Amino acid sequence: MSVSNPDQPDYSMLSRRWSGAKLITSQVALEIARLVHKQAEGESDLASNEPLTAAEEGDTWVVTGSKIVRYDPKDEKLDGSLRIVISQFDAQILSYTLAFVLPRDFALPKSNDA
Repeated sequence: MSVSNPDQPDYSMLSRRWSGAKLITSQVALEIARLVHKQAEGESDLASNEPLTAAEEGDTWVVTGSKIVRYDPKDEKLDGSLRIVISQFDAQILSYTLAFVLPRDFALPKSNDA
């Protein structure tokens, strides 16, 4: 009898990775991203990120939203376009962030140490 470790992939998933057999297509990655973002941020925020795109980057799909948010230092809520990195092997979410655009004239505060 084998004992499984819930923190590690089992042999079936490891052997897929070793053989290069990828389970997750770009369409599946897009659907996973939609489900996760809808649960985390709500349906209206998901709608503002549509259309989503998936780009292959190594053995991952990088799913990004089309929402454009300019950084506003007066706004207390950080908001931005979704960006989720998903493994092509097993759909593991490797990163989930919201990206915003800094204005071109954005400068770091000057130090008074001089």
